[in-house]
Amino acid sequence: MHFYPIIRALFYSLNYWTGNPTISPKFVGLKNYLLILSDKVFWNAMSNTFLYVFFTVPLTTLLSMAIALLLADVKKYRGLYRAIYFFPSIIGLAVASIIWRWCYEPLFGVYNFLLEIIGIPGPSWLKDPKTALWSIGIMTIWSNLGYFVVIYLAGLTTIPETLYEAARIDGASRFKQVMKITVPLLLPTTFFVVMYNTIRNIKVFAEVFVMTGGGPGHSTETIGFRIYTEAFIFNDFGRAMAMSVVMFLAILAISIFQSRLMERQTFAY
Repeated sequence: MHFYPIIRALFYSLNYWTGNPTISPKFVGLKNYLLILSDKVFWNAMSNTFLYVFFTVPLTTLLSMAIALLLADVKKYRGLYRAIYFFPSIIGLAVASIIWRWCYEPLFGVYNFLLEIIGIPGPSWLKDPKTALWSIGIMTIWSNLGYFVVIYLAGLTTIPETLYEAARIDGASRFKQVMKITVPLLLPTTFFVVMYNTIRNIKVFAEVFVMTGGGPGHSTETIGFRIYTEAFIFNDFGRAMAMSVVMFLAILAISIFQSRLMERQTFAY
């Protein structure tokens, strides 16, 4: 049963089908794959997707680790601070996207208003092809940050306090303790965060759908949004399934690479 959706996706990727249940799929072989591989819009969507991943994943990882390290040392109002950072994670993506889309408005948005106060002309954010994709990425980082902070806080609890005590006795500074003890022992947590966030962001759809609709000029169109467009706008489910298979293979390759890298690094430490 777990492989049934994959088998069906492979089947439809080799057929032309409009999604109409009264019309049988028409076998076309590898035609759908050849079409998407020669489609500039598809490759643009792939490029946007990986640019988005390379922008959001490292920043989310570094920021969530840094915030977790700061919160771990907080004694007073610890629960309140953790709740504040986790709050964005419980907001639905559609709701968060609508709020940020309003904040990004060039004329009456909050962000440009704040920039004008300090004398900086605000950009067009979502309406400019040069900044639209990065603007969505910033919202994604904000939305995911709290969840990964909690993951890192859980990881920090697994590090024995005796290691820090020994380091302090040896005269190690706080920075050296973090770099020599905390960061290496958090490697399994970091690999989980990177892998989970990478897979999630490759499949990004809701943020793009709500905030820009893939525009302006395909500048924010990701592979997930392109699959939706092919299937439900152009009614070409065969080509959409071929794109889904390509995305699945990309996620599989990245997951295998990250897993092997994690095994090597864990063994090294």
